[in-house]
Amino acid sequence: MRNNPDTPSNPVTYYRLFWALQYDQYIYWQQGVVDNGVFDHWMECRKEDWRINEFVGRVSYRRGFEIVRNQLKHDDFWGKLDNIHRLAEQEQNNRNAERIPERP
Repeated sequence: MRNNPDTPSNPVTYYRLFWALQYDQYIYWQQGVVDNGVFDHWMECRKEDWRINEFVGRVSYRRGFEIVRNQLKHDDFWGKLDNIHRLAEQEQNNRNAERIPERP
């Protein structure tokens, strides 16, 4: 996601629409309309969004996720995203650990 000057003045509206689309994609995947490869790619994009945590207006990806999550009750969907976001953090921690030089 990019910080776009054309973003609506209320970024929460953007995140509501964004997560509604993500939920629709999740349902299509569960119904077999979307294949695993496509869905896996979408989840990789969500991991990258979580790591980068860019802002739309004054609201970051992570904050937008929390706001919408608290407004919409899709427990299985949010649980899947929690796992994806945790995985993103684990991967980032692993990359950071690899960059720390060992003491001689």
